[in-house]
Amino acid sequence: MKKSRFSLYAFSIPTRMVTAFIVLLVFIVVDSEGQFGKVFMEMYQHFEILHILIPLVILHAGCSLLCYWFGIVGCQINCQNRCFSMPLTLITPVTVSILLSIFYIRTNENICKGNNEVTECNAVRNLVNLTNNEQIASWFCYDMCRFNLKPLGFAAYLSSSGVCWQLALILFTLYTWQTKQKRIMRTGELFLRRLHYGAFLEQSLLMSRRKDNDDYEISKTKKMNTKAKILLCATMWHETPDEMKRILQSIYRLDEHQSSNQSVYKMEAHVYFDDSFVDGRINQYVCYLLETLSEVDKENNTDRPDIMKQRMRRFITPYGMQIIFNLPFGCELFLHLKDKTLVRRKKRWSQVMYMFYLIGWKSRHHVKEREHTYLLALDGDTDFKPAALMMLLDRLQRDDTVAAACGRIHPIGNGPLVWYQKFEYAVGHWLQKSAEHVFGCVLCVPGCFSLFRASALMHRNVAGKYTANSLESKHLVQYDQGEDRWLSTLLLQHGYRLEYCAGADAYTNAPEGFSEFFNQRRRWGPSTMANLVDLLQSSPETVKRNMSISRAFVFYMHLNMVSSLLGPATVCLMLAGALSYIFKMNSGQAIIVSVIPQVLFLIICFKCKAATQIKIAGFLSVVYALLMTGTLFSVIGEMVRVKSVLTPVGLFTITVAAIFIITAILHPKEFSCLIYGLLYYLCIPSGYLVLIIYSLVNMYDTSWGTRDSGVSFTEKGSSFKLKGGRPASWSYSCCGVNFGVAHDEEEETTIPLAPIDNAIEEEVDQVQLKILKIVNNCTIENLSQREVRFWKEFVVKYLMPNELPPTQKVKMMEDLKELRNKVTPHANQEDDFAFLEFFFLCFS
Repeated sequence: MKKSRFSLYAFSIPTRMVTAFIVLLVFIVVDSEGQFGKVFMEMYQHFEILHILIPLVILHAGCSLLCYWFGIVGCQINCQNRCFSMPLTLITPVTVSILLSIFYIRTNENICKGNNEVTECNAVRNLVNLTNNEQIASWFCYDMCRFNLKPLGFAAYLSSSGVCWQLALILFTLYTWQTKQKRIMRTGELFLRRLHYGAFLEQSLLMSRRKDNDDYEISKTKKMNTKAKILLCATMWHETPDEMKRILQSIYRLDEHQSSNQSVYKMEAHVYFDDSFVDGRINQYVCYLLETLSEVDKENNTDRPDIMKQRMRRFITPYGMQIIFNLPFGCELFLHLKDKTLVRRKKRWSQVMYMFYLIGWKSRHHVKEREHTYLLALDGDTDFKPAALMMLLDRLQRDDTVAAACGRIHPIGNGPLVWYQKFEYAVGHWLQKSAEHVFGCVLCVPGCFSLFRASALMHRNVAGKYTANSLESKHLVQYDQGEDRWLSTLLLQHGYRLEYCAGADAYTNAPEGFSEFFNQRRRWGPSTMANLVDLLQSSPETVKRNMSISRAFVFYMHLNMVSSLLGPATVCLMLAGALSYIFKMNSGQAIIVSVIPQVLFLIICFKCKAATQIKIAGFLSVVYALLMTGTLFSVIGEMVRVKSVLTPVGLFTITVAAIFIITAILHPKEFSCLIYGLLYYLCIPSGYLVLIIYSLVNMYDTSWGTRDSGVSFTEKGSSFKLKGGRPASWSYSCCGVNFGVAHDEEEETTIPLAPIDNAIEEEVDQVQLKILKIVNNCTIENLSQREVRFWKEFVVKYLMPNELPPTQKVKMMEDLKELRNKVTPHANQEDDFAFLEFFFLCFS
């Protein structure tokens, strides 16, 4: 019954509306001579009063809907007493008091004072030259006159009846003042009925509110009251000190928030630093992190000794080094430094490390805790506040089928490219993410700020597949270039739901340079399409497993993919139309002129180096922006010339602009993003034509493309040099349930660090050198034997550096180029199809 509730409502609501209308007509016909029929006949004879009644009906319906919606929101945000119970309880007596005051004022002071009751009532009714509000007040006074309230006994009877009725309602709904629930609970968990009655709105809402001891909520409340464990996991590589400072400040804020909300959750912070060593020495980016950590600690705790001067714990691990810091309010910060000579690089393998270590190995004896353990995935430059995390936590706690929830990502930085991305991110979250969340579920939760359910991540078909090696060219594109989207795809395919929370704000750095931006999107574009194709291919099974993905939503995904494929052709048609509109070309000439730059750029991308491609792409972007500017002024000039906006181009432009403006109005805190919409309009050819060509042709390039650095860390590194070797063999199963398998143990020894070299001392910054000396003087502790065995087996099984032999590298590169050559003609075919469509429209 509960599962079919929505279907029943969809059938019952229209049925009740039709039935009510039929009953109304029957009453009018049957009781035509009675009071009910006379009222409607009077309305029919005085047809002119409909201009007052119809707005009243619309106003009443709108206010009822707003009251119903705000009442639900008040309960969801834990403001039930002030925003639900109190206003709904007081609204009836307050409204009646106001109406009675109006009646007595008008009858006793302004209308025929001293006459008998009939004269007064008729005088009230026959007033003319009144405004709509005065006319409504006169009607009310006339109806009140007919009750003849002057006899004291009748007035006392009505008053006492009203007071008793109100007291009965208060006593009957007294539990609504004491009901407790978690935030953002579903409407079905808050109310017995999803319908509200317009005539008795406040009474129906109050009496429909569920109690705490209702059977529907017992299991939900028990789960949601369990203390959550949050594992904050950030991945770093070549972040700048300013970017590192943002994530560290967020960790410190969360540490303070956790200390005052210990009954709600407990937290651990883990930072996985990729490529931390060069020739056994810590590189300068790790020095930046330690220096920034000391700076942030001083800013947040002026009375506390520097965190670098307190007792730190340092461990030599099979993957590199681990340093543990104690934060001011009791949380621990784990810094995991990865050595690329020992384990694999890149973000996906850092995620594999913390998934199997934190969720798999550390909670091996507390499997039930995984149901209340959540993993907050962050990038090394993410800035967020605890309130945003709490919103994501609410999403996961209220529904066990939700595997992950993401927030609203705000790009930060300076320059036109960042402005472009601000509008792009805004529209993507306002429209696309919200549409996915409502019609089905979110298709991708970004790794820069998303909260995952631990039990969902450790599903055998999720974690197991996520560790797969990239053995084919398409795997490199799908697995390594878009790890966040691939993890989301795996969760969706195994029945989990992904959600979007617009109120959970997070801020992350956006590429400011043209080359960095194009290289970032070069990774994102093909990987997004590859994962979408994978999801569509498995859609029959996914629809059966995942209740949030329906066949209609799969059709939406098909439309999304087709629109992406038609994007370049659509932009080319738009450019051809602009050329035809501005320079008065015919259709054939406009298409030829618009296609020539594409073909030339395509040839350049195949023949020239990436740096040359970027320069040509920048030049084309400027030219296309000038063309779009001319098109905009031409459209405006055409509307001025014909003195109307009802031209095809004008209507289209105004409609699109109106959609964005209305959407921005619905997001008032982000309304400023609309300012960058004009720049986004000018860059449409660059983003949907030039960038697509560049991404497809350079699909074979699997480098990261962002935060690349040409600095030699051997000269700038610290003096921490790892010595010693790893055991020759071990036989510990790290992925099974039982971790205590016997093996051949070796004697554990403390690995000494090399002394600081004088030559390096002269080159390293003095502040960094001071920090390094402090860390160097820290005593090395030993991991437990079991943990060492786990890491050794885990590294061998999943994380061993897989440098391919030269012959396999060449073959993989050839396969990638072959994949590129297979994909690129499809885009050209879509262009050809769009051109034919354009010709058809022109000649018809």
